[in-house]
Order: sequence, then structure tokens, then C-alpha cells
Amino acid sequence: MAGLGFSVSVNMSFRFLDLPGEIRNQIYPILLISSEPIEVCICMGELRRTTPRFPEHRRYNLEDSDDENDVDCRCTPPGIDSGPSTAILATCQQIHTEAVHQLYSQNIFTVFSNKHVSLPAFLNRIGTSNARYIRHLCIPMPHVRAQFRSNLDRRRPEEGRGRPVPVVRFKTYPSAGEGALRCLSDPLMLSLIRERCTSLDTLEIVAGTAQDLDRYVRKRGLVEEALALLDSEFRAVVPSGNIVVNRYWRPGIWDDDEWVQLMRGLGWNVVTHKYRFRDIDVPQLLWTGVHPDLDDDSVAAEDDSHIWPGV
Repeated sequence: MAGLGFSVSVNMSFRFLDLPGEIRNQIYPILLISSEPIEVCICMGELRRTTPRFPEHRRYNLEDSDDENDVDCRCTPPGIDSGPSTAILATCQQIHTEAVHQLYSQNIFTVFSNKHVSLPAFLNRIGTSNARYIRHLCIPMPHVRAQFRSNLDRRRPEEGRGRPVPVVRFKTYPSAGEGALRCLSDPLMLSLIRERCTSLDTLEIVAGTAQDLDRYVRKRGLVEEALALLDSEFRAVVPSGNIVVNRYWRPGIWDDDEWVQLMRGLGWNVVTHKYRFRDIDVPQLLWTGVHPDLDDDSVAAEDDSHIWPGV
């Protein structure tokens, strides 16, 4: 190159941040945005997965057990995508600040509140500043049950004998219109979403049939009142009213057309899926790379496993 009047150094260093901001903003979605919903995998101890309960199931959940088949859930099982490539968020504070909002605002997060995965654990782990970016969240249908009024007749222990008289409980069964129903699924679930996910504009619900409601609610004909209670709870979380219900239906067994009509009458978008054993429990993605907040003074350390779990 010397004969051309200029020289080129082969030791030139290049950094990702040397790229123009417009180009970086085109790269972030490729790495961080998934075309399929993401099922978040959270473990309070080691990151592990369990083998499927049935061969037909491809769902890998976490259990607090010492099963010999448990392995590190960071080892992606065959056939399941590991999800967004979040390692770039751990490089430095500037990249994290530029890109983290795309990770949470442009993806659909599926979080089931059961013994494997809890919504509070997910929101606490990603932090308030990240939770406020979430716009689309999928949760299980909350349970609604009748709230019985109980009258307690408490008596003092008989003098001289030292044994208390058994407590007598009387239950009175409420009727419709008495505000006797309450949401029992996760007492903090909807309130926590309302508090943390302030940018949420779509709430997606996974439901089965009217069997999800309490037997007393169905027997007493309080289904309409129960759905009205859920509607008020949902709209407090999503002021836009964009509520999507995924209903799984088995012909001849779960024919709850009246229940579906009631939900649609509330303005919910009810999407009916034909129940198939192999598909009912299959997530599209399994992602363990949940990133907590970074303080303004924090930068990615050489060993950042304590800051960036699951990466």
C-alpha cells in the first residue's frame, strides 16, 4: 500500500460503540426481539430444568427437587430456542441503556404463577425500571371463589378443667349482588402488575372453561358476577382495555358457549383454541436470561455472573 501513497494499520481496534447510533439501533432488535412469545424461566436456587412429565410435552419447568434428571436450565433442550441474545446488555452501561427498553417493550412475556414460576419473582428480579417497559404480558386466569361470611362463637375455657370449649363456626351463603366474590389466584398478582408494569397495553389470559371458576360460583349462577369482578380487576391493570383471552376447548366436553359470550360481552377478545394434548403445554421459547437493573455507576465486570444470571 506504500506505493499508493498511504498506509493501512492492521492493528486497528474496533468497538461496537464506534458504530453510528442509527446502526446500533438496527442491530439491537435483531438480537433482543423474539418473533414468538417468551416463557420466562425463574429458579430461586440453581438454574435447572426437569425432563418432561410426558414424552409428548416439550415444556421444561423448574422444580425445587433433587431429581437425578435435573440439569442446568441454561443447557437449552433440543427443539427449544434459548430466546433473545441478551449477552450484549452485559457489555457496558451505555449499551444497556440504549437497548434494554427494546428487550422488554417489544417482546411478549408469558409468566405462569405456579410452583415453578412466580410473577413476583420475575418482576422483582428484573427490577422496577425494567418492568415499566413491559407492554404485553400473558398470565393464567385468576381464580374467583365465593367469600363466605363466618360467625365465630368463641368461649372461654371451663374453669377448673383447663380445656377450651370447641369453637363453633357458622357459614352463611351469600347470594348474587352482595359482593360476595373475590379473586384468589395470587393476591398480589394483579396489584403487582398494576404497580410495576405501568406501560402495559395488552393483558393476555390463558383460560380453560367455566370449570376454572369456583363450584359454588357456577352452581349459584354467579358466573356473570365473577366475570364482572375480573373485568374490573383487568381494566385497572390495562386502562386501554386490550384484554385477550386464550380459551382451550374440547368438543363435546367443554361447551361453554354462554361463558364465552359473557366474556365477549365485556369487550374481551376471546380466541378459542381446540384442545390437543400435545400442544396445550408447549411454549415457543424458554428464556433464562433475566437481567436486573444496572445502577448508573455500574459497568459489566470481567466476572459478572452475579449480575447477569442465566447468560
